[in-house]
Formats: sequence, structure tokens, C-alpha cells
Amino acid sequence: MAPAVSNSNGVMSPPQSVRSAPQQPPRVILGGNSARILCVADIRGDYHELNRLIQEHEATAVIHTGDFGFLNAESLERMGDNNLSVHFPLSQFPLLLSGSITFPVPVFTVWGLIEDVRIVEKFRTGEYEVNNLTVIDEASSALIETAGLKLRLFGLGGAVAMHKMFDNGEGLATIAGGQGTMWTTALQMGELVETAQRVYDPTETRVLITSAPISRFGLLSLLALAVKADLTISCGLHFRYPASLNDFAVHGDFESYRTKLVAARDSFIGVYDVVKDRVESSLNEHQHVLLKKVLAMVQKSPTADDNTWTNTWHWVLADAMYGHLLLAITDGRVSAEMRSNGLNFAHRANQTQQPPSAAFQGGPAPLARPTAADISKAGAGVPPKPVAATASVNTAPKPVPAKPIGAPVKPIPQAGKLVPQQQQQQLPLRGARGASSNFAGPPTAIPAVSKFDGKKDRITSPGPTKSKQGTPVTTSAALPKESKRGDKTNGDGDESEGPKPAPTPKRFSLYVKGLPIPTTEPEVRAVFGSEADKITGVKLVYDQKQTQKNFCYVDFANETDMHDVLKLHTSGTIRDATIVIELSNPPIRNVSTTGERGGRGSRAGRRLARGGSTSSKEAFRSEPQSESKSETPKPDAQTKKTEK
Repeated sequence: MAPAVSNSNGVMSPPQSVRSAPQQPPRVILGGNSARILCVADIRGDYHELNRLIQEHEATAVIHTGDFGFLNAESLERMGDNNLSVHFPLSQFPLLLSGSITFPVPVFTVWGLIEDVRIVEKFRTGEYEVNNLTVIDEASSALIETAGLKLRLFGLGGAVAMHKMFDNGEGLATIAGGQGTMWTTALQMGELVETAQRVYDPTETRVLITSAPISRFGLLSLLALAVKADLTISCGLHFRYPASLNDFAVHGDFESYRTKLVAARDSFIGVYDVVKDRVESSLNEHQHVLLKKVLAMVQKSPTADDNTWTNTWHWVLADAMYGHLLLAITDGRVSAEMRSNGLNFAHRANQTQQPPSAAFQGGPAPLARPTAADISKAGAGVPPKPVAATASVNTAPKPVPAKPIGAPVKPIPQAGKLVPQQQQQQLPLRGARGASSNFAGPPTAIPAVSKFDGKKDRITSPGPTKSKQGTPVTTSAALPKESKRGDKTNGDGDESEGPKPAPTPKRFSLYVKGLPIPTTEPEVRAVFGSEADKITGVKLVYDQKQTQKNFCYVDFANETDMHDVLKLHTSGTIRDATIVIELSNPPIRNVSTTGERGGRGSRAGRRLARGGSTSSKEAFRSEPQSESKSETPKPDAQTKKTEK
């Protein structure tokens, strides 16, 4: 390959050996009477997820736009910090290149905004080649023949920025990019117009694939007219829903549509006039031809008679993690089916079916605000992503504080009498998360009852209060099962004649919610920065269908590390999704004069209302109760006889 010639204005002259013999465009024939083409944007190197979508929809081919993930370990040195954070962890591209990951169907893609220009150039020169992967650029096209239809695919990668139209950056040929970003140049557009004219066939249906959304850039609309595109597919800049439209749906009349194109033309000509002298003096003969083609493209205005503004249809895709488009082709007819995870508005309904959340002692968490990246994008004309509210909404009733010592106490049943039925109904029920239960909020204080039948396994409340007869009063948390006479062990009591289970170590965890799906453990650890060394484990939560939930638990070795990390990190972002970090199951202590814990039932109730993980509940069930005893009067002879 001949070395490229660098010019003072940043435009690189392409090697003549590459341009002398244009490559034959790839032709793919899909058998059968029908085809299903999966259209995805911004897969960002998660090729396992792409294969999962292919298998789920039984796709026969894939069209991808946006960030494909052309990155490897060497790309780190050439990428800026902001771009690197978007692709953390790094792309699975090295596994794709080595053959460890393969695509079962043909995949056609353009490059996106955040890619390594060095890797993309190696696909252009043929140094890199991946089975079933075709990179479509301005110099080549692809043809898909299926179900009585010929689809001609044209592609243009990179962002659209007027001030970089005549700057190749670090690119060695016509591909422009640098520092982990890629953009479109005027010469690339001229070469794409030349490619479309060279392979023109009136029997084909033309599809233009771009990384930047055509609906937002008038310059790309002019390009679609120049290549005579029937359909366009583009990336939506982090849309949550795919969009399907034509220009007639956006502009009220033809003059409004034409005004958009005229504004794009004037903006392009304004930039060209500034650098015209330097550009024309540094271009070679072939580049002059490409420049003339792009100038003719922007100066050609459509007329109302051609009906292109109503007949050309555009699809703007959502990010792969949010949705995708499925094109079904049968007997030459193209039908579309759009899928989207959508936006979650459950926080507005104040319903109890909300994801588990923990409230800080200082009050509910404030609403999430757009990050600095979102603000900078908004200033550049890019709409910020929708920010979901992260305020913790807790509609459950507040716990009723226990009465202080010395306050009037309701009549207490004597020993040997059962608790009244109306009091039993107020007791919280123990159960696994999601099980049917009458308990829907934090536990309420329950009238104190005394021990009955002289049972030893009655759980005493913090700060025992003595009644007039001298019998200690206990606050019930859950009715214990009646143990048979002569049993050596009891179900839930503080005392047992048999061996006690080994104490389960207490978990010190933070609860992280708002995770994008999917999220990996390294992504969670990266949120905590230098404090990640204090993390002992990250538990990602999955349901019975192995679908990942949007929250996880981060464990620490001790309480000090947990609180130190929480002071520095109460929120963060993962792939532009705002997350909230809170205490997991913060202990709520009842009013006590002795400092002991409350009854076990109330702790279980708090965990059910809080939505703790299953493992934390199991750890709590196996946790031995406190063995601290308060001084009590010696039982009378009748009580001793009953105990025997």
C-alpha cells in the first residue's frame, strides 16, 4: 500500500493503488420465500447480545448502524477519557477478530461515532477480515437478494460536523477520525455519490445506512436524494423508541421541507468558502472530481413533482439496549416491526410495585439531574437523554413509636391465656419476597403481651416493662409455634437445650438501582473509582428466566468502609444511565432503654417491606437471636410445674 500524502490543510490524498481498481461489491443471496432482517444500533461491542437477538427473532441478516465497537487494547492510547467511559468494559472485537465469537448470519454495518480509525482502515485495506461481517463505506456497497427483492445497501459512518468537513484528523486515507471519534468529510460524501452512480440499477431498492440521524441533518437529506434512496436507516442518538417517518410527517408543507435543505446548503457553502483556497490547492485529480460531486449535491434543490419527500421512508433506531427494528420481506413487500423497552413511568403512580429502594436518614434522595456529558451534548445540538426520576417514594405507613416506660398499659392477658384474635391479625407475617402476605409496609407497634404457659422461647422486647403483678411484659413480633412438651429445642427462642447454629456474619451492603440492562460487575465497580478496592463482592440480581434486574448489591468487609464509600458516591452513571446508591436494608431501631434489638418478626417485616435480597433474608433467618436476659421475678410453683 502506497503511503498517503499529507497536506497542510489536513486533507489526506488517497493511495492511487487503492482507487485504480474498485472492489466488486459483495452480493448475498438469502434463500427462501421470506426474510427477516434485524436492524440494530449502537451494539458497542456486545456481540453476545447481538447473537442473542439474532436467535430470538430468527433473523436471516443484520443491518447495524452506530457504534459497532471497532476497538482493541491498543485503542486505549488513542482514545480520550470521555470516549473511553462510553465503551467500558472494552469491546469484544478482539474475540470477534480471532474467531472466538462468530456471527451465524450476514451482518452489514457502518462505523459509528466512537471507534478507532486505525482498525476501520485495516478493514478497508483487507488486513482485517471477519466471516459474515461486511463494513459498508463510501467506497463500496452490498447487495442482498431475497424474497423477490434486491436491496442495495449504501453506508456512511461517523458524525456530521460542518467544521470538520475538510479535516481528516488522524486518518491515513479518506476515512476521517482521531482520539477515539470518527466523523464524515465532504470527500466521503462525494465518493458515496460516485459509488451510487456507478452501480445504479433501476430494478434495485436502495437503502442508505448512516450513523448520524437523517431526520436531524439536512445535509444527509440532500445525500439521500443524490443516491436516490428509497429507505434510510440511521442511529437515533440514544433514542428510547425507534421512529418511523417521512419528511411529510415532519414538515407541514413542501416549502418548509425545502427551507431545511437550503439552510444545509448555505451552511456547507459557508464553510467551504473559508477553506476553499487551501483545499483546492492540495487536492489531487481524483479528489477534485469528488469535490465537484458533493458541491453539485448540495446545490441541487428538489422539486415538488418528484414526491421524494413523501415516498422516501426513514427509520431512526433506538440504542440496542432499548429497542430494535425487524424488517420482514415477503414477495417483495417490506413490513416493519419495532420493539422497545420504553420508558418507566411507575414512579408517577406511587404504587407499591416499585423497585426496592432505601431512604436515607436525612430524607429522600433528590431527583437526578442531567450529567455534564448530557449538558455538553445539549449545547452541541444533541438532545439530552431522558432522565428517570430517582427519588425514593415510600408510601407505606410510618412505624408507630413504642410507648415510653411508665405510660398506661392496656389490660394484659394472664399467663396461660392466648393472645386475642384481633391482636394476632396485626402481627406481620414472615414470607419470602413476592409471596402473598397481609403485610405491606413497615411494622407497627403491637400491644405488649406477657408470657403464656411459661414458655421459655418467648422473644422479649427491648426494655422490658413490668406489670402490676410483677410479670415482665414482652412485645410480640411473631407468634411462635407451639412446641411439644419435652422438646429439647424450640423454633425461634432465645434459649435452647440443643446446639445452636454458628452465627452468620453480618453483611455490609450498598443498594445500587437504575442499572442499564445488561450491566456487568466491572461496570459497577468502575462507578466507585478508587474506592472499588474496598468492595468484597457485587451481586447482580436475575429473575427465574435469568433476566437481569436493574439493581444490584455491593458488599464491603465492614461498616466503616461501607459508610466511607457512601459518603463519596451517592449516584453515578453507567453508559449514560443515572444510577442511585443507597444503604441496603438500613437498620431501624425501636425506642429502647437497654440498647437491645427489637423482635425478630419486626426485622423480617422491615426486610420484606424494604425488598432485601433472598440471600440476605436467608442470612437473617439463620442469625441467632440475642441471648441477653433481663432480670425477672422467680416463677411461682405452678409455673415451675408447667415448665417441667
